[in-house]
Amino acid sequence: HTYTLTITILSNDTTVKEVKVNSTLANSEQTNNIYTAYIGKYESQGKIEITAGIPYSSVSHTAEDGTETKSKEKLSFTIDCSNLDQETYEETFKIIAEDGTEKEYNIEIRRKSDDNTIKAVYVNDIERQANEGNENYKDGTYYAAVEGETAKIKIETNNEFATIEYKGKIGVGTLEQTIKLDKNNKITEIPVKITSQEGTEKHTTIYIEKITS
Repeated sequence: HTYTLTITILSNDTTVKEVKVNSTLANSEQTNNIYTAYIGKYESQGKIEITAGIPYSSVSHTAEDGTETKSKEKLSFTIDCSNLDQETYEETFKIIAEDGTEKEYNIEIRRKSDDNTIKAVYVNDIERQANEGNENYKDGTYYAAVEGETAKIKIETNNEFATIEYKGKIGVGTLEQTIKLDKNNKITEIPVKITSQEGTEKHTTIYIEKITS
């Protein structure tokens, strides 16, 4: 008789393919096994979907009441985020390899910020203060007098995820570009739009006056 001995080597793979929260991919920090995701400022739940690195591994999650759910390759569960004052929610899950090796991961779910405020405006490397009580310009706008045909403008927001948009360019957290000044007018108007991570918009204007020495 001829016998065939089949040896199956069980995998020890405990990697993660992806983590999604409310259908959006979470960012991973491989060094400390943390996944970070953002939900809307007013969202009341987070649907978490985890996919293991290979189909032979399992995903396990233990709820607050101690109930464990475990599934091959993919697992999804929903967490309550109805406390709108709570900015951050944390969950842990495990990837269990075919050979029983386990690895724990953390998910940090943060609420998106609606902060669209400006931290600083610089014109030619000089910080400019927002107009207040100026008879020529609306409160909250900015003014600078410069010599020459161009002006270097830099805007910073208080929130690192807010986007800044002016003169056809977009930056996140900070945006700097050199603007050609209007040849036909003494004042060049630069409309600025700030959009928070949550999507709320704020508009202001920078007025650059061209002067001769």
